[in-house]
Amino acid sequence: MSRRDERRASRTQAVLDAAMELVRADGLEGLTIARLAGRVDAAVGALYRYFPSKEALVVALQTRALAALRLDLEGHAARVEAAARRRRLAPGAASLAAVAAVPLGYLAESRRDPARHRLIAAVLAAPAPVLGEAQALEVEQAVKPILNLAAVRLWAATERGAVEPGEATVRTLVLWAGVQGLTLFTHRDRLQPPPRRVRALAGELLVALLRGWGADLRAARAGVAVATRALEGRLTPSAPP
Repeated sequence: MSRRDERRASRTQAVLDAAMELVRADGLEGLTIARLAGRVDAAVGALYRYFPSKEALVVALQTRALAALRLDLEGHAARVEAAARRRRLAPGAASLAAVAAVPLGYLAESRRDPARHRLIAAVLAAPAPVLGEAQALEVEQAVKPILNLAAVRLWAATERGAVEPGEATVRTLVLWAGVQGLTLFTHRDRLQPPPRRVRALAGELLVALLRGWGADLRAARAGVAVATRALEGRLTPSAPP
């Protein structure tokens, strides 16, 4: 990379950092090219050399957020799998703990970084499209590796006989949709007793789905419990986001 390219890459990251600050403060609705230009002390026309439209800027923000989320989820999955080894779980239960690690990790990240979660959810869960089809397809390419983290673990659980055969990608989408729905309940936690809080509901959801896919009840409960405990500090923030 030439020095000029390095400067451009550095400037692009600085612009994206500033854009994310606006999103954290006011959501996507508060992100405009004009406001961003003021934040980075640049002319509006100068920003268009980096991002030709707001859509292009949002795509860059979302793909960067998804890449960071993927790394976080990989770390959560490794943490859970290490915990399963330490506890010497039976192979079936250990494979189910690995399956639970990814959706529970996603839930943990939605609590740890609510602004990033809302940015990603604008693609995955918003009722109205945020991007045009071409831009949405570009972001979809960044989503696929994250879905694959869960799909390969579901496939491994099937190979070990922990769940019955089934389409791993479809099951991954069901897991994601269920946990995404639970993130909408987070603000209710302060009003609920522990068994009705999101952390407990997520455990019940995962056990029910795993049982529906043929898992042994005790193995499902053991696997989900180990995954939940391994991520406990991340699933239970000190205050609701």
